[in-house]
Amino acid sequence: MNRFRNLLVMLLLVCFTPHSQAAEPADAGPYSHTNSKGKTYYLFSKDVQRKNSEKVQTIYYFAKDPKNSKGKPLAKVPKDRVVSETKTGMLVLKKKAKGEESKKKESEKKEKDS
Repeated sequence: MNRFRNLLVMLLLVCFTPHSQAAEPADAGPYSHTNSKGKTYYLFSKDVQRKNSEKVQTIYYFAKDPKNSKGKPLAKVPKDRVVSETKTGMLVLKKKAKGEESKKKESEKKEKDS
């Protein structure tokens, strides 16, 4: 009877223990994006102190090396940003236009209603 109780307790612990909601494993590395020229770049962020101000700003940048020691690797693109490419093939993050966000929300609502 004692064995059965221990087994039941273990089963309940396994069933009701919250699991992480991470879609990717922690060691998956930074977000990667390949530009139109076929080169792969990795996304990083860095907090910088603004000159003549006490404000700290987060900057985002792409690097060729996935083990860039100057910044913090990001697993995905921030929600308010979108990856864009310049004429020369350089990757940058731009803020989403306000219209894009509202259109995206409307399309998500329509999908849920269907």
